[in-house]
Amino acid sequence: MVYILEISCQPAECRLSANPKYQNFYQGLQRRLDYAYDCVLAPVRQLQLSTVTLDSISDKLPVDFLSLDTQGSELEILQGSVEALKNSVGVETEISFRQIYKDTALFGEINSFLTGLGYEFIGFTSLTFDAPRIISQRCRYKKLLSFGDALFLKIPDPQMEENQKKKLVFAALAYGQIEYAQYCVKQLNLVSPFVFSELPTVQIIENYVDFVNYFISICLLEVPDTFTYSDIYNLNTGDILPSESTLKKKLLRKFSSLVALYKQSGVFKFYNLVQEKILARPSQLEKLYSHVGLPNIANDLKLSRLNIKEPSSYMRL
Repeated sequence: MVYILEISCQPAECRLSANPKYQNFYQGLQRRLDYAYDCVLAPVRQLQLSTVTLDSISDKLPVDFLSLDTQGSELEILQGSVEALKNSVGVETEISFRQIYKDTALFGEINSFLTGLGYEFIGFTSLTFDAPRIISQRCRYKKLLSFGDALFLKIPDPQMEENQKKKLVFAALAYGQIEYAQYCVKQLNLVSPFVFSELPTVQIIENYVDFVNYFISICLLEVPDTFTYSDIYNLNTGDILPSESTLKKKLLRKFSSLVALYKQSGVFKFYNLVQEKILARPSQLEKLYSHVGLPNIANDLKLSRLNIKEPSSYMRL
């Protein structure tokens, strides 16, 4: 079982007050409707409440993943959760690039704090832009980066507790960070009970451990199949290596003759149709993500595999 603790509050319930410097800023929602800060961040009421740190709760369950959205007080919560974060494998937190709220900790401070606790910044899961509300809609264009949400994952360490290792891989996979997940598998020396040649259907997956084990098995035969710069080019001169240049010329001539032959014989069109049918089949990893209810990542994997566009997996979650 994975324990995820989510702490959030709405702007009107936030302890931090709005920064007057940005009261005339807005986010554009749709045509002729602006999310203006002087309206939505205006205080509704003030209450005095006692609070406690996460570490001071003695009978709490262990936290595997911490999710924060508390309108500017995220760093304070993290500072009161140092012990809990030792057990956790990931944090997704709201971050700010400008102080929309007074005294808000900025992204750099949160990044430095979590880095000091053994976490690594993975990427932004959402980004929000705003601008001064001083011009008509027909003249608006680019806006300022204001705030968003950031994902941090524990740096894989073989000394981690055994029950946390696969949870770290699972957290990476849940956000579409497949390459980082495989890096964690390698660093943590994880193995799967499944044998690739005997890999069962995805219907066997019932929990996060099955998901991770299935992923490890899939990746057993997935070794890098691309070239590096040094494979093709001389690192000192930047010229193509003679062996590669000769090989490329031979392959190009052979490919050109084959294309001409296919076009003349009418096989070329048939070959393209067959190739499209084969490539359209989902890979084992795509099937895995579709089965566990993450079709966006499955689709991005397919687009990446077909070289149609760069995947945007974590930004679409």
